[in-house]
Amino acid sequence: MTNDATMSFLSPLYVVAAPLGQDADAVQPAFLIGESPLSTFDEDVLPALAGIWYAMHLPKTRFETLDTPLLGVQYQVNGFPRSHSIALVPDALLEKTDLMRRLIAPYEPALMIASADRIDAAARISDELHFTLPPARLDVLDQVTLDDHWRRLSARWSQDWPNNAVVDPTVPRWSWPIKQDGSLLSLQRLSRLMGAPLETMAEYAEPFESAAHVLYRRVYLDTLVQLEQEGIGTDTVSEVLPAAMRVMSRSTRTRLTVSISGTAPPYVRFASGTDGVTKMPFNDNFPHVRTLLVTHSATGDDSMGIVLERRSPPRPFRPWPISRNIGRRRKAARDLPPFAAF
Repeated sequence: MTNDATMSFLSPLYVVAAPLGQDADAVQPAFLIGESPLSTFDEDVLPALAGIWYAMHLPKTRFETLDTPLLGVQYQVNGFPRSHSIALVPDALLEKTDLMRRLIAPYEPALMIASADRIDAAARISDELHFTLPPARLDVLDQVTLDDHWRRLSARWSQDWPNNAVVDPTVPRWSWPIKQDGSLLSLQRLSRLMGAPLETMAEYAEPFESAAHVLYRRVYLDTLVQLEQEGIGTDTVSEVLPAAMRVMSRSTRTRLTVSISGTAPPYVRFASGTDGVTKMPFNDNFPHVRTLLVTHSATGDDSMGIVLERRSPPRPFRPWPISRNIGRRRKAARDLPPFAAF
């Protein structure tokens, strides 16, 4: 391919096929019927979390496999977030080729992850629907498989790059089980794009530290891009960098995704008929699930994510009309745990 070609690709799709219960492929009712649920999270999904988390360590776009200049890195993390495209499907759909074909149509099917007893069905449909990689087993996901999948995706996609494109061989570090840190994977992915050492969980005692480090790296990136555009050479950049970063920190903005533990009273009343203010019959102790959701949002543009540990009272979850006095909102914000109300 010539070096002046315009590049446009579909988003890679990662499919996680999991045993989601006997009736997983049946039409679900619009209203909860029968026995009240014990939590706001369907625990049948728990075995699939490893596959979803693993997919979030893989490239969310083809361009992440390239060694790009700082301006290109800045473009990737600014603007509209580009989150991973991950489809969680009941493994019963592995027998329904036409339905799966329609599901993957808007994407580039990259990898399917399935349980060991369904890997043959996953291999058959992966081959039939032209997935880039053969399927992976849920129970053998680790750094070795992550290295292999990054290498094979990079090699396949490199066939479509211009002649002067350089592939970045660096692979993120696999982290399992999920820790209660919504910024760690964003920090690791941003560090990788910038050519910095990859961070490990052991370096951070508090999740807020990794969020602050993400912001620091974003300021650092914006400053380096500005100095490069101003023609500051590498021999003098270290002299002006600290002052330039202080100035840049006043204007750099990055998204913050926050997860608050608790349940909205209207949902509790809808689901169980109990008073959501005085009775909380649900088990919402799924911090790893909340971390996954926060991380998926944050890695869309390698921004900050925070998962608050302490359970919040029902008040912050109450919906208010836009015309309601803002002072009441501030009062509710004061009910949140420290660090939540900023």
